[in-house]
Amino acid sequence: MENQDSIYLFLDVIGGMLGPVIGVMMAHYFIVMRGQINLDELYTAPGGL
Repeated sequence: MENQDSIYLFLDVIGGMLGPVIGVMMAHYFIVMRGQINLDELYTAPGGL
């Protein structure tokens, strides 16, 4: 029974941490970026090569 409790505790901790992180990522995508991401900028270095 102890193993089952530790699994539930692990899932509770992971769920408690991922919820806020995903919320921040969604807010950044929908509010800050307004759903538009420039794919070319994702694959280029800031200083160039």
